[in-house]
Parts: sequence; C-alpha cells; structure tokens
Amino acid sequence: MLKHKPLKIIVICCLLLFITVLSGCAHQDVLTKKELNNSFNQSTDYLLETRGMVAEQLKDPTVKKVTVTTNQKKHIEHYQQQIRKQQEIIRNSRYLSNYPRSMYRYNKQVAAYLITVKNEQSPQAINRNFHSVTKIGTFIVVNYLNSRPTNNYRLVMAIDDYSRTNIDHQRSTAKQKKTTQYQQRLLVQANIILGIFSVILIILIYIQPSHQTDTLEALTDVRNSRSLFDRPKLQGVNLALSWLTKVFLITIVALILVTNYMLGR
Repeated sequence: MLKHKPLKIIVICCLLLFITVLSGCAHQDVLTKKELNNSFNQSTDYLLETRGMVAEQLKDPTVKKVTVTTNQKKHIEHYQQQIRKQQEIIRNSRYLSNYPRSMYRYNKQVAAYLITVKNEQSPQAINRNFHSVTKIGTFIVVNYLNSRPTNNYRLVMAIDDYSRTNIDHQRSTAKQKKTTQYQQRLLVQANIILGIFSVILIILIYIQPSHQTDTLEALTDVRNSRSLFDRPKLQGVNLALSWLTKVFLITIVALILVTNYMLGR
C-alpha cells in the first residue's frame, strides 16, 4: 500500500497541473489599451449612426414617439451583435485595470440606447439614455484617454449638450405656459368674485336708509327741538348693513388692486 501512495500523489499533482494549464489557456490575454480604444471608437460610431436615424424626429417637438424603418432596425440589430461580441471579449479578458470594466459599462449603455431607438420610444427616453452613455464615455475620456476625445466623441458631447439644453428649454416653456394658465384662471375667478361683490354692494347701499333724508329732517325738526348732532346712532340692522357695506367696499378695492397687479406681471 505504501508503494502505491507516491504514485497516486504524482498522478494527482499532474492532474492539478494539467487543470491549471487548461484554466490559464481558457482565459484570453490582457486587452491592450489600443484594443480597448478601438472598441470605444467602434461603439461610439454605432451610437452616432443610430442617433442619425432619428435625429430629425428628435428635433420636432410634436413627435411623441420616434419611428424606425425595417431597414434601419436591421442595421441596429447588426450593431447590437457587434457590441455583444465586444462584450464577450472583454468579459473573458483579465481585468488587470479598470479600463476594461468601464468599457464594459459603456458598451452595455450603448446597447441599451440602441434598444430604446429600435423600440421606437419617446424622444425624452431616447435623450435620457443618450445622456447616460455620454456620462460613462466622458469618464473614459478623462481617465483613460488623457482628456483627449476623438472627433466622433466630441460630436457625441455636442449632441448631448444640445439635447440637454433643448430639454431645459422645453421644461421652462412648459412651466411658463402652466404659470400663465394659472394666472388666467385666477383673473377669471377674481373678476367673477368682483362682479358678485359689486352686486351685493349695490344692494346693501340701496336697502340702507337715506342719510340725506335724515339730515334734512334733523335740520327742519323744530317741534322736537333736535339738532343734527342729537340724532340717534345706527343700531341693529342698520348698523350691520353699514359695516357690511364698508367690508364689501374694501374687498372690492383690494380685488381691483390685485387684478391690476397680476395683469401687470
């Protein structure tokens, strides 16, 4: 039994060595920076070509969803296959640096953008995905390309900057339009209330006793010997009507001032 143990140990060691060699051969060599740069440029080309298919539609504010022809979808599917091949190469390579990981994320985001366009989604969704691609691509340019983007990637950044500016402008316009509509509704409501209060004020003034008649009677009332300053003060309903008249008059003046202020804005 002791004679066979060294032989078993040797066989086991040989098997382990063989498995280790096979494992090492199964992995590809480390991707060079030139290969990763080529992958970056190629994915950027696919991104721009896909963007060009729907560029005119993205500029049209009336477009709710983009449309892509059957031939264009075939081109997009070809781009997706090429990106999948690049992803497979990167996934099987040795990650000795962060550049391959970043390239994997970049290609993945480009693939997501291609799907968004192929599925004919809204311009807002397409621009959001394009911005996500640009953020990862800019990270790669800054950290691994010495902040020297290629001409194609400069075009990507310019497109993203334009689309973001356009989105901000659309949001600002929509907000301004909403504010204007809100102000118009307030003006209509203020005018309605102003009209109602004016009618009520007229009725209050009409149903109150005439102060001119009371004053004239006070001046000519010789029998009771009451002077103008001896007239009794308002009480009860007459006092309430007097206060209501003052309140509605002040409210009407305030509404007029507020309405004029809103019209002047």
